[in-house]
Amino acid sequence: GTSLLLMRKWSTDGVHWSQFEIMAQTEYLSPSILWDGSKYQMWAIGYNLWNTEGTFIYQESSDGVHWTAPVPCSIGQIHSGIDIWHGAVSKYLGAYYLVYIDSEMQQVLYCSSEDGITFTEPKVIVDNGGYWLHLYRPALLFEKDAVTCFYGIVNQANQWYISSSSGSQVDTLSGLQENCI
Repeated sequence: GTSLLLMRKWSTDGVHWSQFEIMAQTEYLSPSILWDGSKYQMWAIGYNLWNTEGTFIYQESSDGVHWTAPVPCSIGQIHSGIDIWHGAVSKYLGAYYLVYIDSEMQQVLYCSSEDGITFTEPKVIVDNGGYWLHLYRPALLFEKDAVTCFYGIVNQANQWYISSSSGSQVDTLSGLQENCI
């Protein structure tokens, strides 16, 4: 309860895996880690238990163990007091995309960045509208001619489901407009 351990396993064939190794000890939640061919890139969200609440940060590592100091990221015009619940960063065609849950509004939002530090104003992909108790951990999957946003939903009976929204580009995605469960 005093810190988060990032751990990894690796495989050359996807069947046989190494023992887990500790990559880092951190004070941030919901890490997104990408490998760009020469370094690891990590984005993560602050948490009140570790006095990092309201922050969204970026770090780099050449080995996955030794990380640079956290660099604060901005979303739109917001640099601190950021209210994110579980997000994920993806990279596609040279741009970074952050998709996350707004804690208060329970919406799935996304924004983009050219440098991975300064993100645009967020746009809504899924508006809960009170249909579900919670939305959970969204992620974007980019394919050749399509993009899909996967996200968890929790209904009023505390049943968990995975939902998705697909389209030809992020700007045209929209979530369910009513509770179909």
